[in-house]
Amino acid sequence: MEITPKSKHWWTRELTQLQKVANKLGRQSYKRRRDTKHKIHKEHEEAAKKYCNTLNYTKQQHWRDWLERAEDPDIWTMQQLISALATDGGRVRIPTLTYKVNDKVKTANTNEEKSTALAKGFFLPKQATGNGEARGQEPIFGWAGRITTEQIHSVTARC
Repeated sequence: MEITPKSKHWWTRELTQLQKVANKLGRQSYKRRRDTKHKIHKEHEEAAKKYCNTLNYTKQQHWRDWLERAEDPDIWTMQQLISALATDGGRVRIPTLTYKVNDKVKTANTNEEKSTALAKGFFLPKQATGNGEARGQEPIFGWAGRITTEQIHSVTARC
């Protein structure tokens, strides 16, 4: 195993071997996927479970060792990691939306309300005019014009 700057510090040769075995058994199990009673399926399941358990144990052990060996600069890093707010694991989430309908301000909190508001804002129904032409409604979110670079920078600076 070659150590590079992008290598995981907790990765070991044992994990490499377990991963290779689990992947090889996984390919063999896939080839025999129609024969559900074949022993390869059980072997693959056991190998994958062993790899997963070893992986989790190695990560935990690395974290514990790092905490025990922490020196002055690392203590500040450790404090920042521990005191940081819990996140949702990077899941994409649309914040609460506020929009206008007939000069009334409404708020969308649930996913269903948000999706409906976004659909109405981006995909406006065409309205027939008296002369036979169809015209769209005004967007409900208020960004009908071109988006400028300054607007993009002001929004991304808040993130």
